[in-house]
Amino acid sequence: MPVLPGAVSESWHVTETFHMVQTSRRLIRLPAVLEQIGLGRTQTYELIKKGQFPRQISLSENGRAVAWNSDDIDAWIASRIRAAGDLA
Repeated sequence: MPVLPGAVSESWHVTETFHMVQTSRRLIRLPAVLEQIGLGRTQTYELIKKGQFPRQISLSENGRAVAWNSDDIDAWIASRIRAAGDLA
């Protein structure tokens, strides 16, 4: 699996049912988050304001450097996939 820009090292394995399972928690920066979710920066921050997307974690005292917990992003993606399945 290729490493996304801005992602801290990652490791994956495939379960017997062919689901990809992340085996290590990591913090990922905005470019990698946007790549994973397929939304733009503005849309992402609007969803955060509405409480519909995970909040970022401050990496510095001044709050300028932020990242997201990869587990939170993976869970959000899974919830969107489930929601799309419910509509079908």
